[in-house]
Amino acid sequence: MKKLVLACAAGLVLLSGCLFPEKFKSTITFAEDGSYTTQFDGTVVNVMGVMVIADHGKLAPADDQALKKDADTFAKTPGVTKAKYIGNARYELAFSQDRKRGQAANLFDMIKIGTNKDGSVFVTAPPFRESDRKQMQKVKMDVNGELVIKLPKNAEVIQTNAHSKPGVFSSGYSWKIEKADQRPIMVFRLK
Repeated sequence: MKKLVLACAAGLVLLSGCLFPEKFKSTITFAEDGSYTTQFDGTVVNVMGVMVIADHGKLAPADDQALKKDADTFAKTPGVTKAKYIGNARYELAFSQDRKRGQAANLFDMIKIGTNKDGSVFVTAPPFRESDRKQMQKVKMDVNGELVIKLPKNAEVIQTNAHSKPGVFSSGYSWKIEKADQRPIMVFRLK
């Protein structure tokens, strides 16, 4: 397991790879020039760690210590404001990262941000495979999150499946994410 944990830790520094969000609020705020900020606050799961727990009932003490040390590594990542190991292959994690216009982002392999050939911007989740669903059931991972996307006034929404839109009580488009296979979709163009 130790090699798997260490291989996973290299990806964790980039806030992707072997981490999967479990309980969270994530906000993506776009500016009029197309730059944007991604924010995340919640708990994330080390997928390899929960797989070992599912198979063996618990982590070996050395593996648990390695995951605890990873929290120190995460804390040194630019934009990370909280990184705490809370046991059972889980972390409390908070970060904020700024991106330039056209710069792609991938949040935990769950939300992808990019630019289409026509210049429109997309925020979506990749397709969820049946094998992924079975694995999540096996390791008893639940998802309970909220995604909020805030757009500038010069944005023209082309497509969205948001649960709620900006209004009196909300400054952005939002999705309540209660299953890992939910696919938030937002496509917009800046005028």
